[in-house]
Amino acid sequence: MLDKARNKLVRFRDRVVLHERAWARDPEGHPARQDVILFSYALSLINPQWKNLEMEAAGELKQGGMIAVVDFHDSSYRWIKKYYASSHVKMDGQIYPFLQHHFKATHKEIRRAYGKLWSYFLFIGCAR
Repeated sequence: MLDKARNKLVRFRDRVVLHERAWARDPEGHPARQDVILFSYALSLINPQWKNLEMEAAGELKQGGMIAVVDFHDSSYRWIKKYYASSHVKMDGQIYPFLQHHFKATHKEIRRAYGKLWSYFLFIGCAR
C-alpha cells in the first residue's frame, strides 16, 4: 500500500514522507509526532483494542495534527454483519461515534455501499 501511495504522491515527494515502522516510535525509539495519522479499514479489524489505538494516535499527533479514518460502519442486515465477522470485521457502528466524541471533526460522513447492504464512514479531525 505504501508503494501505491508513493506512486500517487510522486509530485509531492519533496513535501510528503511516508513511513512504515512500528507504531508510535521514531527510528531512535522515541515517541514520534505526526502531522497526519491514517487508519484505512483497519480499526474495525482490531477488536477490542481499536479504542486504545485511537487514543494513542491522539497523543502522537503534532499540535494541529489530523487523524483520518475510513472504515466499515454498520449494516441493517444481520447476515452481512455475520459474513464480515467471519473475516474479523466488527460492523456495528461503534467507531464513528467514538471518533466524534474524542476528536474535533473537520470532515465527517457516512455513505452506503454495495446496494445499501452496508455503510462506511470517513472521518477527519484533530485532537480535542
